[in-house]
Amino acid sequence: MTEDADALADLRDALRDLPGDVADVLFDVANDLRALAVRADVVEAFYRAAIHHGDTDSYLNLANVLADAGDDARALDMYRDAWRHGDVRGAFMAAQALEDAGAYEEARDGYAFAAEELPEASYRLSRVLTATGEHHRAEAVLRGSAETSWESAVDLALSGTLPADDATALLRRHHDAGDTEVAVTLGVVLERAGHDAEARDVWRRAADGGDARAATNLALALDDLGDHAEARTWWRRAADGGDEKARLLLAEDDAAAPEEAAPGT
Repeated sequence: MTEDADALADLRDALRDLPGDVADVLFDVANDLRALAVRADVVEAFYRAAIHHGDTDSYLNLANVLADAGDDARALDMYRDAWRHGDVRGAFMAAQALEDAGAYEEARDGYAFAAEELPEASYRLSRVLTATGEHHRAEAVLRGSAETSWESAVDLALSGTLPADDATALLRRHHDAGDTEVAVTLGVVLERAGHDAEARDVWRRAADGGDARAATNLALALDDLGDHAEARTWWRRAADGGDEKARLLLAEDDAAAPEEAAPGT
């Protein structure tokens, strides 16, 4: 281990002493080493050398290397450095880590910076604004990003602040644009508005595409209609797809089923 540490120290010194016009080359080499699954500390040496020679893109990539290695504290420091150098993805990743740690105010600032370019940051910004008690601003962020972020659209549609027709239309626009993640919520909004058959159709198409939550909702709707056999089929598919609610519903249904009569009785 001492020889390894000495060799790594020599490598770091050599990389720092390279001529000034090598930042891009070092960045590319570090990316290649990472792709080849070379040891994280060796990859780090190349990214740090690239940073030393003026490459700011290396902050984000080095942060990702550290995060993959489980070094969360140093990864956060690098994400912050990437953010300070204007990297919106770095700001977003820093904000996620900060939100997980309960540092909502700094997370808010990171998401706000990232939201200028990343639609997915707006929904998370709204979430931390709610956590810090800034409810009016949270709703304003959702409304302002609902057309570009399907997550914001889902939250806004479920918030009850939109008329049912507006919520349905908003989710349809996302669904028609390929944001199939909204299917479960679109069905919920349709069902709340009394369009039960249309809700089942939305869930069925999503379930056929592999959405386990949609399969669970479809099964519940079918069970309410008295089609228990088909409901069980969809619950089973949903459970096989990893939906915990479906697994519990199947277990409850199995426990409630009457025992089969013994042969000859």
